[in-house]
Amino acid sequence: MCQKAVAGPFACFVEIPHGDFAWTRGTPGTFRS
Repeated sequence: MCQKAVAGPFACFVEIPHGDFAWTRGTPGTFRS
């Protein structure tokens, strides 16, 4: 929500082949807004 409030990017649309994608650190986090 704060990214929307200050006009920061909140969605990125890029195409990356599935085999080339990897998390570099830890696992993705989640939060309730």
